[in-house]
Amino acid sequence: MNLLKRLGYLAALLALLAAGGSAAQPVIGRDYQLINPPRPTGSGIKIEVLEFFWYGCIHDERFFQVLDQLIAQAREEHGGK
Repeated sequence: MNLLKRLGYLAALLALLAAGGSAAQPVIGRDYQLINPPRPTGSGIKIEVLEFFWYGCIHDERFFQVLDQLIAQAREEHGGK
């Protein structure tokens, strides 16, 4: 296969990957749930973000391992505070 043909295939592949990787708008009911009626916020600010996690989720488990390391490192740097 000649070089130009290979470059053409590579360009087509990159274009397909770029098109497939574009983020779609989140869809209510599929990507998130609307809380109705809205809960009052503790801060008094109009928008407040709540984070939910599950201890059985491998991503959350890995995140908390890294977070624990960062907290320990920060404590060492700041004299155990």
